[in-house]
Amino acid sequence: MSLILNVTGGTGTYAGATGTINLNGFIGAGAATIVGTASASIAYGTPVPTSPLDCLNGGWRNLANANGQPFKSAGQCVASIFRP
Repeated sequence: MSLILNVTGGTGTYAGATGTINLNGFIGAGAATIVGTASASIAYGTPVPTSPLDCLNGGWRNLANANGQPFKSAGQCVASIFRP
């Protein structure tokens, strides 16, 4: 069995992630186990802020929201941390 999964995006910490995940192996007796290997090549997008301090002193310019969109201001950056 060979399965290739394409990663085209993510949310939160993984916003903007891209890459592939390769699974190679076989299904064991009774389909109770899967034996094989997994490998991946994933590139992460722009980091998201986890603290208001991350947004200060121009830090907001190097961050993005959970959807991978860049911030327009430090205030927008800080507000994103407190939104559910």
